[in-house]
Amino acid sequence: MQEKNIEKNTTCEVLWDSPDSFNGGDKKVLSQYITKAVEEPPAWWKELTPFTNQRKSVSEVINTINDAELECLSNGHSPVTSKKCPGIIHHLTHSLLIKSPCDILIDVTNDSIGWVASSKYMSVSLHHPAQVGKFGKDNFIVKFCIPIHLTTDLPCQAVYIDPVFYNDNGYRISPGLFPDTFDGTIDINIITIFPKGTKKYYIKNGSVLALLQFDRKIKSVTNVDLSEKYALSKHNINKNLFISSSK
Repeated sequence: MQEKNIEKNTTCEVLWDSPDSFNGGDKKVLSQYITKAVEEPPAWWKELTPFTNQRKSVSEVINTINDAELECLSNGHSPVTSKKCPGIIHHLTHSLLIKSPCDILIDVTNDSIGWVASSKYMSVSLHHPAQVGKFGKDNFIVKFCIPIHLTTDLPCQAVYIDPVFYNDNGYRISPGLFPDTFDGTIDINIITIFPKGTKKYYIKNGSVLALLQFDRKIKSVTNVDLSEKYALSKHNINKNLFISSSK
């Protein structure tokens, strides 16, 4: 693959489709589960004002600040809230929300794991312990798959991120980087890590399973025909995954 000149300041369009094997699925329904994070920011962050105590401007801070706050300022504390945090803003403008299309119950013990997730819009599977070696001694590796594959109109890198700002599902997201979302397509396969131990996890329908963060700001998310590009993809492991569940 030839090296591409990636201009980090440009935006990208995310283009998505569902596999041909996903018969009977409604793409309008699927579109509910993949949205721009900036359009649905975390509730707590959305409620924040740029400055503490519901203040919206520097002049309002100057006119209403009290002695206790002045003392905090002298100790290095800032009246600026996370609403103005460049890192969070960047995270939201560069990420897709991946939501669960159904309720999921995960039942974990030290020796086994089971689940209930009834939806033709989702598949759950377990990585065999042999695939992760000693890491599987204390963890179960579970894969959540949604019948969506996507690409971008410009070369991008992407990585799945834990949805901690939205909800705590009890698992961790496995680290991993998609080096190029432009050549071919990538599937919505979310690899999660559940610690062994006796515990039940309940993930509600509509909960954020993960965020997919790109190294470009996302301009739009559009459903298009990707069948030709999907056929060339190296990562189309969802190809036959949903045949039985969609009949």
